[in-house]
Amino acid sequence: ELAQKVNGALERITLEKIPRVKEPGQFNAPGLKMQIACVAVFVALLIVIGTRSTEHLKKKAKSEKVQSVEQRDFESAEKQYGQAVNTAERRNDAYSPKVRRAVRDLVDFYSNNPDGKYFARSEEAVLRLMAIEEHNSPESIEHSRVLGELAMCYEAQGKHRQALSAAEKSLAIKKKNHAPDRDLALATMKVGQCNVKLDRFEVASKFLEEALKSLLALPEVSAADEFAVMEARRLLLTANIKLGRF
Repeated sequence: ELAQKVNGALERITLEKIPRVKEPGQFNAPGLKMQIACVAVFVALLIVIGTRSTEHLKKKAKSEKVQSVEQRDFESAEKQYGQAVNTAERRNDAYSPKVRRAVRDLVDFYSNNPDGKYFARSEEAVLRLMAIEEHNSPESIEHSRVLGELAMCYEAQGKHRQALSAAEKSLAIKKKNHAPDRDLALATMKVGQCNVKLDRFEVASKFLEEALKSLLALPEVSAADEFAVMEARRLLLTANIKLGRF
């Protein structure tokens, strides 16, 4: 639409409106410069209007998605986030930042949703985001984050072997990138948790003991950290009981 407006404006500027050259080397330079300046200002104005209109539409679409979530209309929110991904993919390269942002928003919707059935449906979106991260920044911290989300997605569906594989890859990348102690502890705990689900209690206990030790050594402990400590202790107790250590 913006391009059509610009083209229409340029078409209206005909040669008749530009001063004719009377003789070689002679022309009305001030008049010509003035018309060129007017055209430039007009085109710039159209670009500004088009940019603001696009930003307004983006904010409106985002507010509608947020509103749907706040009203717990998760079906509508899921549809709106999915449409945003499809729109971004139609207009941009499959691995572009805009597509990545749209897919990330969809994954965040699933992971932050309190209803487990929605997170169980997030596998396709998480795999799409993982493909983007593998293409743009393999072995990065963000890639390890997506692998951790994939592990949770598989776990929600009862796919514990796939969850363990994703969790192990996530932990390996975090160690390679020297991730913060908290992130390493939580990733280690996730590997232990997956092993518990697979009845691999001996292996699970080693990871859980390491995770618990790291969590207790954190200089600052948040409410989320305290919950993680409780969960690590619960899982470790389960593993030790299964191993007959009590």
